[in-house]
Amino acid sequence: MPWIAESFYNLATEIEKIDSDPDNVNNNSGPPIQRSYGGNSLHDLIRRNSQFIIVTHSPILMAYPDSTIYLFSDDAITPIDYTDTEHFNITRDFLNRREAMLRVLLGEDTRA
Repeated sequence: MPWIAESFYNLATEIEKIDSDPDNVNNNSGPPIQRSYGGNSLHDLIRRNSQFIIVTHSPILMAYPDSTIYLFSDDAITPIDYTDTEHFNITRDFLNRREAMLRVLLGEDTRA
């Protein structure tokens, strides 16, 4: 997923830019962002095979290879298979039945 890598690179680069700009760091905007993850560059952490916890509703991000998906419920936190996630199923159903789902979403039909 090259676009994910590019987006991550852009985010990490912007964080480094903000942290290196004394006007942003000292202008009541809070401490440098990199302090939140030990003062290390995100690119350095990636090279050291660091683990990242990403909270998302995106079925595209959840499909990332070798990721573990956890379901947070009132009762427990449990691993869940990608195809069992609510977000995967909603997206799949929408893509497979776009016209019918749009009619329901727009109030034109009460049947899904």
